[in-house]
Amino acid sequence: MNRFPNLSRWAVTHRQMVLFLLIGVLASGIFAFLELGRLEDPSFRAPTMTAIVVWPGATAQEVQDLALNPVEKKLQELEHFESVRTFSRQGYGALSMWLKGGTPIAEQEAAWYFARKKIADVRSQLPAGVIGPLINDEYSDVYSLIWVLQGDGFSYADLNRTAEQIKRQLLDVPMVAKVDVLGKQPEKVFVEISHRKLAALGVPINAVFDALARHNALSPAGSVDTASDRVLVRVDGAFRSIDGIRAVPIAVQGRLLRVGDIADVRKGYEDPPQYTIRHNGAPALAIGLTMSGDGNILTLGKQLEKRTAAIEAALPAGLELKLIADQPRIVDESVWEFERSFLEALVIVLAVCFVSLGWRAGWWWRPRCRSCWRRWPA
Repeated sequence: MNRFPNLSRWAVTHRQMVLFLLIGVLASGIFAFLELGRLEDPSFRAPTMTAIVVWPGATAQEVQDLALNPVEKKLQELEHFESVRTFSRQGYGALSMWLKGGTPIAEQEAAWYFARKKIADVRSQLPAGVIGPLINDEYSDVYSLIWVLQGDGFSYADLNRTAEQIKRQLLDVPMVAKVDVLGKQPEKVFVEISHRKLAALGVPINAVFDALARHNALSPAGSVDTASDRVLVRVDGAFRSIDGIRAVPIAVQGRLLRVGDIADVRKGYEDPPQYTIRHNGAPALAIGLTMSGDGNILTLGKQLEKRTAAIEAALPAGLELKLIADQPRIVDESVWEFERSFLEALVIVLAVCFVSLGWRAGWWWRPRCRSCWRRWPA
């Protein structure tokens, strides 16, 4: 006696059940295909993080002993900690920490959270003048869409203000995780001192630095308690305009000079710039958008089309927002290429079956009545 059931016989005698199962499997496959995640670059979690410290004027040994070693010892207390590697040179240091392989994603995120807490605890123990540690644990972020913002006659400050407004509007779109503005140029105030005037007037250069530092210092001036409120006393010394910097007094040898008398004070951008973006030869800013991990790039693309259309309609005349990296379009084309290849393969297989087996043998459905077979083409 055969211990295994005869599936072929069962399928022939239960054709309705087989048809129901086929339809159910087909519907499940279509539903699963429509709900699949669609993304050009797969998301991943790198089990590593980096921290950077900057200490101007310090030697490589001082950076290692006084800035990196305290952070390294604190990170060794983390769960799933595997190893750490440090690098130091004059005025700069960095460390990279790895977690053990196979650490679940949820525990990785918890480890980065506790790592930031431990680094924040040790930051107060670092020597004065140390900048950082600056932490980076976001290696898996990939920009799904990138726009460039540019326009003739617009300064970097104008572009930056408009880009920040666009950023706030894009963050309101569902499935958007992060929006970054790239290529921003920080504004600076340049005080270019004339050494010829300093020598002619007998003004030491440190007197200029001290005058600027004293005038721009923010120090508490106390408070006045009244019967109903407490009023804070503020000393108005902060710079509010270029003219205010030019008018800073400098007392030297019984004489009172102004900074504008011996220096050229102007407003500009960081020179030389550390990072710039140009599109078609013209300066521009880039806006990069990162999708959330559980999002659908095709749905996100449709939502962003409506939002960016409203944003472009509200832009000032002469300012343009151009899409230069469109991942939804690329993914849509890739999905259609797969669907087309699948349909072509299905048609080829059916055609081969009909040609080689005949129409009656290749067709999956057959009429029940025997008289119908006489009229069914071979």
